[in-house]
Amino acid sequence: MMHNSGRIQWRRSFLLLPLVLLISIACTFPVYADQTTGSEIRVVLFGGIMATGIYVAQDTGLFAQENLEVSVKDTPNSIYLMTELVKGNYDIAQASIDNFFAYQSGQGAAELDREPELRVVMGGSTMKLDLVVSPDVNEYSDIRGEPLGVDALTTGWAFVLREMLKKGGLSESDYRFVETGNTAKRVTALKNGDYRATLLVGNYINQAYAAGFKHLDDSLASIGPYQGSSFGLNASWAAENPEVVVAFIRAYIKAMEIVYDESRRDEVVAIVSAHTSMDPAIALKTLAQMTSGAYGFTPRGALDMDGVATVLSLRDEYGSPPADLSDMDDFIDLSFYKKALDSTQRRNCKSGRSE
Repeated sequence: MMHNSGRIQWRRSFLLLPLVLLISIACTFPVYADQTTGSEIRVVLFGGIMATGIYVAQDTGLFAQENLEVSVKDTPNSIYLMTELVKGNYDIAQASIDNFFAYQSGQGAAELDREPELRVVMGGSTMKLDLVVSPDVNEYSDIRGEPLGVDALTTGWAFVLREMLKKGGLSESDYRFVETGNTAKRVTALKNGDYRATLLVGNYINQAYAAGFKHLDDSLASIGPYQGSSFGLNASWAAENPEVVVAFIRAYIKAMEIVYDESRRDEVVAIVSAHTSMDPAIALKTLAQMTSGAYGFTPRGALDMDGVATVLSLRDEYGSPPADLSDMDDFIDLSFYKKALDSTQRRNCKSGRSE
């Protein structure tokens, strides 16, 4: 899997540098001016459990406290999300980090009408993608020759599935992918019998299992940690609105503190259920899974660097046409995140809150 381990290790070391700096931060911070009065932010994302931080920031008034007016649009698929973000029709997108790498490097599933200037500015989750299968499937050989559901052929989740199938003993001639769109659509297609297996995440896993489908394998066991949901934007928009970006990230960091606060779990469940029509019992179970263990939400929106390395390795192996992903300044900008975290901790210190 890590066929270019030296290159990936260099990237991992590079990406860890900002986090080393953050660890050393105490209660002495530079002052960042708040200049966000009445600022509007258009966000596009995949609705569901991964958007929990956004829902909580909306409903608990955290965006309003930052003087932000945030509108949220659910995307039908990754192609719409990425192409509309690049066009400037949205300001910030939340999606699997691989989408931002793909379109910035020229490997996206759709052509763009301009040169991209995408930057990832914050993480959201590290993923465990379950390979969910029909009840009669017991091993990889049972899906040989079968259609398998994916969002789009050139996205990171499709690469994850290809790698898992290879490790499961199947060659690319043993299956065919069916492009279906977002996770909700794939759950529906799975229930309709359009295919016998697909990768699912979060609450969709629990929904599928509740409907009688079952687990065959998962990405964490098969290929290791995988950086999942992350936040990206256009670099020029961020340069024109730096305080808005910092304020948005700061609100999200505070929202994730609420998500991880078990004393407020019922409140978060109610918020998620209201935004997604998710059954409260499934929302509660999924939130418990996403805030404990080796995968799930990353506290305070940090990037999982081992997970980033896995994403890059898969894109190096399966992405087309060949692209140079070695310069992380072309893909990631953590400067806004660092300022948001600094100012959040500074405010907490002033209010007497402990970290």
